[in-house]
Amino acid sequence: MSNYDSSLTVRTNSRVKKSAKELYADLGLDLSTAINVFLRKSVECGGFPFEVRKKVPNERLMAAIKEADDILDGKIEAKRYSSAKEMLEDVMRE
Repeated sequence: MSNYDSSLTVRTNSRVKKSAKELYADLGLDLSTAINVFLRKSVECGGFPFEVRKKVPNERLMAAIKEADDILDGKIEAKRYSSAKEMLEDVMRE
């Protein structure tokens, strides 16, 4: 029998949820177990179990994030390559 006697509702972005579920599935964990590991480690550490700090993104990074969001939202079509070599040649030209 499980010793879990409480539930928790978490709101997140659907893409983040999907990516996290895939990541933790590769580690043999479901999302609930992964969140419990995070919470237990937070209690053990007395805070976040990793460094948290403000990072000011530069203009180029912000443009790349916007482009990635637009691709994921279907607003623009992503470039497609037939090989890694083709992709690297294209990227190196920019």
